Amino acid sequence: LTSSERRLRLFMDTTLDGVIVLDESGRVIEFNPAAERLFGYTGDEIVGGSVNRLMPEVDAQRHNDYIRRVSTGDSRAMSSSREVMGLRKDGSLFPIEVTVAEARDGESLVHIGVVRDISERRAFEQQLLALATTDSLTGALNRRAFLEAGEDVFRRSVRYRHPLSVLAIDVDHFKRINDTFGHPIGDEVLIDLVSRIGENLRETDVFGRFGGEEFVVLLSEADEQRAIEVADRLLSVIRAADRVSMDGTPVRYTISIGIASAGEGGHGLNNVIHAADRALYNAKNAGRDRYRVAT
Repeated sequence: LTSSERRLRLFMDTTLDGVIVLDESGRVIEFNPAAERLFGYTGDEIVGGSVNRLMPEVDAQRHNDYIRRVSTGDSRAMSSSREVMGLRKDGSLFPIEVTVAEARDGESLVHIGVVRDISERRAFEQQLLALATTDSLTGALNRRAFLEAGEDVFRRSVRYRHPLSVLAIDVDHFKRINDTFGHPIGDEVLIDLVSRIGENLRETDVFGRFGGEEFVVLLSEADEQRAIEVADRLLSVIRAADRVSMDGTPVRYTISIGIASAGEGGHGLNNVIHAADRALYNAKNAGRDRYRVAT
């Protein structure tokens, strides 16, 4: 080996990034130790075969398109990295970042792919997203994230002329609970409420904490009658639930609900929320532990 070849071999053997070299036909001709650790294959198992076995089918097809762009001299493709899913020998998937460059090996053209496991980065990004979009106590969407998600649902309801309803939900006598049992029990009440409401909503519904003890639910494709049915069910669930415990003593709580509907879209999401909030106020004035519909 020449000195430059020895340096290249040393780099291939010691770098923490996986390095995979493909010939012009797309066969693997180099598979370094880091790549072996990433994917769980030995070099002998991979060299001579297709790189596609290291990715699920959908990502393999996209990667082939990416390689074709690199081969045609697309400068944007050659200077950018891509995030795809890697497929380990044991069948597990993990996120990877792949950067591909072209090089000459004598008369032959090869593609050199540098592969990096980005599992930790993805997990960190998910944590940041959760911090930015969810209420830290209950796990429900925070007000800002609820409004962003709600506007998307609202626009679709207008576009396809689907009905939409909003439930404004408030814990009855929450200040009394805090004053009597302490804020930790008040927090447990809110956590319990969010868990029970979440179990009774569809994946297409949007649920968020608006502040304090007030929560809002956006029911997609739900007219007023459907919203009343959901409100009735939620009231019953809270009434029948096992209670939050304070030193073995059950802490009972109830909720009040205001309902407003947007018909087949229209009226604006904020207007519907405000109408539901006014209906909630009416439910409180009527004795609590009940719903009222906006008029």
